[in-house]
Amino acid sequence: GSSGVQEPAADCTPTIATPVPAPSAGTGGRNDNGRQQSEPPIAFVDPWAKSSWTLLRQRRFGLFFLGSLTSNLGTWLQSTAQILIAYRVTHSVLIVGVITSAQFAGMILVSPWSAVVAGRVGTRTLLIGTQGSSALIAIYMAWSYHTKMLGMHTLIFCALSLGLAYALALPV
Repeated sequence: GSSGVQEPAADCTPTIATPVPAPSAGTGGRNDNGRQQSEPPIAFVDPWAKSSWTLLRQRRFGLFFLGSLTSNLGTWLQSTAQILIAYRVTHSVLIVGVITSAQFAGMILVSPWSAVVAGRVGTRTLLIGTQGSSALIAIYMAWSYHTKMLGMHTLIFCALSLGLAYALALPV
């Protein structure tokens, strides 16, 4: 059209934004120095601005987005609950620090090789395995907590296991 905004290409390749003259700011066409401007300032209109959220309408991406959101929320809740339970059981901030360090130790130890493991095992198999192991860790911790058998060593082991599972799932 004549508005100066380019529509996205049919093959979904990004295009460069087209400059569109901005409306006058009420200065009478004069710049900051009081001189007459020859052209109005240029504002850039992003042709993808209207379609940023249309990606969620695609079924496959919508399922991926909801699954990823659920997984990340579950991981965050499990990590937070683990820290809160560690404090409730031990009443020690030192143990809370050790638990937090154990959660990230798995990522430090395994992350450099997790992409290789994902390539050899397969992303689907690895994702199912890591999510399943995270669920088993949560069930084991809940059972241990309710039977009053949850101690410092169990908390550290579960934190390290959860960190390892999360690190393996990162490239997927």
